Amino acid sequence: LMAEKRVSVRLVVEGGRVMRAELDDVGDDGERAFRRIDRAADGASAMIGRVAGLFAAGFSLNALNDAAQRWTEMGNALRVMGMDQAQVETTLDRLSEIALRTHQPLQETVQLYQRIRLSADELGAGEDDLFQFVQTTSLALAAQGGSAQSASGALLPLSQAMGAGVVRAEEFNSILEGAPALAQAAAAGFGVSVGRLRTMVVEGEVTSQAFFAALNSQSAALEQAFGNAEVTVGQALT
Repeated sequence: LMAEKRVSVRLVVEGGRVMRAELDDVGDDGERAFRRIDRAADGASAMIGRVAGLFAAGFSLNALNDAAQRWTEMGNALRVMGMDQAQVETTLDRLSEIALRTHQPLQETVQLYQRIRLSADELGAGEDDLFQFVQTTSLALAAQGGSAQSASGALLPLSQAMGAGVVRAEEFNSILEGAPALAQAAAAGFGVSVGRLRTMVVEGEVTSQAFFAALNSQSAALEQAFGNAEVTVGQALT
């Protein structure tokens, strides 16, 4: 018979709140699953909190293992970009905080960061600028409401627009359709209407660097909009 195990996870999360999740009688498989997650996350408490929340919500041990696997894959994707272990840990921790706070999918959040980091030199962006862009984008998606997954289709054309040198009409239209709050924030950053910004894009007047800076300039406004927004069920379950 499988020996009974008791696994306790104590997590200190943002704002000083303490979450305690205790799982009884999960057996050796459960203990191994948590050990695997702990090794994969390598101290990233935000991910452990997410995984513990999944388990508390009734997800299977397979879901825990899948989450650990995805965490490892995200770390590997960052290592391919030349990061050492310390940089990977710091980056994943910061991106996890952004994803958790803004109720956005972690994997898509990491992918957005990874894609725009490839264009950092062309954008004239440092590390803090990149994290601010990811957070500003996440705030806009959260503020506009809807499912946390519904706007994720806009992130690929957004990252493509940031790497192309000039924002193309096809990419802008995809952003406008999937994440209108992003288009509105960018327009506000340029000091024009969305319609005028689209015309500027069509005429080839909007560089990737200018669009990047325009979005980042709206960080404070989006923080306020996010604070006034209600979290949907879909976002809460992200």
